[in-house]
Amino acid sequence: MDKASIAKINIAHPNLRQNMLATYVNETPVNVHSSVSWNIIIGSGVTFTNTGLSTTSGGITTTGTINGLDSTSIFVNKSVFDYANSQEPMQTGKLYCNQAMNTFIYGASGAQNITVPSDTTSRGYKNLTLNGSGTKTLLGNVSVKGTYTLTSSATLDSNGFSLTNP
Repeated sequence: MDKASIAKINIAHPNLRQNMLATYVNETPVNVHSSVSWNIIIGSGVTFTNTGLSTTSGGITTTGTINGLDSTSIFVNKSVFDYANSQEPMQTGKLYCNQAMNTFIYGASGAQNITVPSDTTSRGYKNLTLNGSGTKTLLGNVSVKGTYTLTSSATLDSNGFSLTNP
């Protein structure tokens, strides 16, 4: 297995003060149903795919961050991803959220920035949910292809951009 197939996962759990190397074959789906507080760092040239248990259940719920090492790091969401961290997901690398039926949830209790997905065709989210509390701020124009849900007490700040939902 080459180095491009290794994803580094930094565990930010109070009882686990260590780094782990988790090995994933490039493009192999990760089938999980877990709630974690890990910081997930996707390696250079690695595509990390969240398939969960199905396209509508399972998946990952995290209060940690998800980020890439460089611009070739890719996170593909093909299930439910409930993100509850104040740092926008994939500050470095690419976020794909329109590849299949999926739901991306910005669910922190507090302010969050909404990343503009980097999908190569038809950029945007398949389904987008803003919940928790606090202001959810657009970092660019965002398109939602399926269902857009805004639940109280979360609020949307367009920040001069637009959110479109056909």
